[in-house]
Amino acid sequence: MQKVKQRRVATIVILMMVVAVAMLISFSGTAQADTEVDLYPSSLDESMSVPELDSLSITVTRNNGNDYLSFPDFPETVTYNGITCYGPGISYEVQGYDSSLSSLIGDVYEIPHSYFKDKNVKNISVDDMLFNGLSNKPVGGLPANTYRFRMILTYTGTNFVDGFVLPFTVFSDITTDIEYLGDPLPLPTPIVKPGYNFVGWYFDREFTRPYDGSKITANTSLFAKYDAIVYNIMYEVGSSAEVSGNTSYTVEDETYTLPVASKTGYNFVGWYDNASCSGNAITEIPKGSTGDKTFYAKFEIQHFTVTFYVDGDVFLEMDVVYGTRLVNFYVVNPETMTAVALSLTEDMNTSFDYSSEIVDNVALFADKEFLIYVGLTYNIDGVETMDLLDYNSSMSSLRVPAAKEGFKFEGWYYDSDFKTAVSDADKLTRNTTVYAKFKTVSTPNTIKEKIAFCWSKIVEFLAQWWWFFAIGGGVILVCVAVAIFVKKK
Repeated sequence: MQKVKQRRVATIVILMMVVAVAMLISFSGTAQADTEVDLYPSSLDESMSVPELDSLSITVTRNNGNDYLSFPDFPETVTYNGITCYGPGISYEVQGYDSSLSSLIGDVYEIPHSYFKDKNVKNISVDDMLFNGLSNKPVGGLPANTYRFRMILTYTGTNFVDGFVLPFTVFSDITTDIEYLGDPLPLPTPIVKPGYNFVGWYFDREFTRPYDGSKITANTSLFAKYDAIVYNIMYEVGSSAEVSGNTSYTVEDETYTLPVASKTGYNFVGWYDNASCSGNAITEIPKGSTGDKTFYAKFEIQHFTVTFYVDGDVFLEMDVVYGTRLVNFYVVNPETMTAVALSLTEDMNTSFDYSSEIVDNVALFADKEFLIYVGLTYNIDGVETMDLLDYNSSMSSLRVPAAKEGFKFEGWYYDSDFKTAVSDADKLTRNTTVYAKFKTVSTPNTIKEKIAFCWSKIVEFLAQWWWFFAIGGGVILVCVAVAIFVKKK
């Protein structure tokens, strides 16, 4: 009987122990599950502050009217009462009073710690980020135009008390008060100075301290700094020409005389401000000038005199241009029409090469008189024929091309674009090609067009021969008057 009672007691004790352990496990699990960690608490228990974080601070940098906040490096763990706490959770709060808004401003911004882990992403602009979505949030003790920036760091630790797991939160409250500048006042528009670029405003005349937009708290003078614009000088000289001179200038430079360009076989005429080299030549860039400059060089080919001597006397002087070859002329004996031998010396011992270029004045000697013929080529619609004419012949007696139906001949030109017309006063001094210019003449088809065409021809004829009819009419009138007078007698 005694043994049965002992067994019952042992069973009851074991059951009670099992129940107790179950309750303990249940209670412990419930406590751990129901306990939440507030990483961003609305109220902070000052007793849970972490002293080792008190040295952290926010650095404020002011640049061009904006505030930039630089944050410290945050430890990932802190020790509180010998317990390691992990974090941090980070929240931001900006609060203050802006007299321009006549309201209290402030809001809380929470940013994950990973945003600041990279050392290169530690600066945040207050104006760009923290003042977005402002709301009323009173903060006592702040003066006007001042805002308060708070950074709250929270760390979570775990404590074991009497077998229970008790999470807890510790924090650090880093606060800084900053005077709010508001929007910077616009500076006056600087005076426009021709030839200068405006650089900025400076506190001193020596331009060593630029104004950075910071708040002005006393009477201040600001000085406008200008830099002279560097303008380009460009020379257009064409092929085979050279020029050496300044390639830039400023409005402050002294008057600059333009250089002389050179080109073999040509004389430099001058510089012009247009590609056609028309108008007056330009010789300098006056002091005070502005703008990029492009100058176009004008050259004229050099002319030389070839003097021919026969028996010691001047027989002929020929004007030629640089590079002329006498092989292009026809220097012949008038009796045999064969080429005449020319010499560079009077004794006729140094023969002259007809294919050589004339690059200077030259004297040539012949042992008998000769003729020089020049080739004149007529180009009519691409078909060419050539005549040999005496050197220095007049261009007034050129051929008249055969009539072309539906076209009117308008004259001879030195170029196929018909820009330079042949003048009667021109002389034939070198082999020359002239081009015939024709103008289309419309043929009348209808009776009205034919009448108009005939009338235009009559008007054209009268306009050309009006003087003949005027004189003839006058003579007739005189004769009639004389006849009447005689008859009356």
